[in-house]
Amino acid sequence: MIVHINGMPGVGKLTVAKTLATKLNFRLIDNHLLIDLVTTVWKHGSAEYLSMLKKITGVVLEEIAKKPNEIFIFTNALSAELEEDRERFDRLSGFAKDKNIPFVQIFLDCDLEENQRRIVSEERKTKGKLMNADELEEIHKNYTIYHPPTKFALIINITNLSAEEVSGQIESYVEKISM
Repeated sequence: MIVHINGMPGVGKLTVAKTLATKLNFRLIDNHLLIDLVTTVWKHGSAEYLSMLKKITGVVLEEIAKKPNEIFIFTNALSAELEEDRERFDRLSGFAKDKNIPFVQIFLDCDLEENQRRIVSEERKTKGKLMNADELEEIHKNYTIYHPPTKFALIINITNLSAEEVSGQIESYVEKISM
């Protein structure tokens, strides 16, 4: 199974994913594991960057195909307005479909004010992630999270929820699918 957690930068995707992975022994592939590797070689967003990211993702997916009984969590902030983001999502969901692996799409939504409060956390600084609340507001104005219809999809407004509460909701949803 692939659990894909998507949402705006700073909403808490990685925190929720870590909680879920630890609790349920899922494997976590945070988007920055791949992105940070590629940006050591190429400028973020360049044609070379996109090409290398696609290649590395392909290798990761080939390895996942060898482990059909394990659950993998992916985190992303993929927007509907950017073709490369839509392609990344569609590639992951298409891979799952081709390999007959259940694909669970989780969209974590959060009010802008709370999102701005969360984005300045110290943990984000150590990862080199976006921490500017004004930039985040521009992202909220100009982009929406890519969340196309899929067989298994869950939208959670996490504005007033803890990571444990959110991971509990995801766990319950995954359990229903697995039955």
